[in-house]
Amino acid sequence: LGRAVASQVQKSTTSFEFNQKTRDLEKRGVQMYAFGYDVLMEGSAGLEVEELQRYLHDEGFYTSNYGFTGYFGPVTKTALLRWQKANGVLATGNFGTFSRAKYIELQESKAPKRKGVSIIPKWSKKAEMRVESRRIQTKAVESQRQMSKTGVVAVFFVTLVTVWQLLRFFNRRFEERELERQQMQRDRAQQVSRW
Repeated sequence: LGRAVASQVQKSTTSFEFNQKTRDLEKRGVQMYAFGYDVLMEGSAGLEVEELQRYLHDEGFYTSNYGFTGYFGPVTKTALLRWQKANGVLATGNFGTFSRAKYIELQESKAPKRKGVSIIPKWSKKAEMRVESRRIQTKAVESQRQMSKTGVVAVFFVTLVTVWQLLRFFNRRFEERELERQQMQRDRAQQVSRW
């Protein structure tokens, strides 16, 4: 067991190495997926998770009736655990440095052996466009959320000002009636004193 863990530590990869190897493999014509650099685990969500689901599907491990949701739930975790076990990766259910290292190793085995040839495949452009489209959609959703927060603040502020104006109005009316009542009492007192 100690040797297995030691070999796993040697097979981990840093974000810098992962990024460098990913770009190199893309230049060599290998399909690469945009997983990002964070550890993906149950509860994670976003484009990176959607790309992980796409990769696991292409490898035959991810089958979901809902398609690529971008949410790392039990279905994605099960698929990842099956992929990790099938490829000799420590089966944690998280897509971290060990899994990335194995992913790079597997993708390197798919790379053509020709050196110095730069191939930009069609799917690479499609994947970039898909990721960019999702980023734009995400920004639009964030913008809408920010606008709705601003709208809520504006409605609260308008409500607060309206309530304040109503309180001032009723306070003035109360003061006017109080002055009228006092004036009536003085007038009665004068009338009573004249009798």
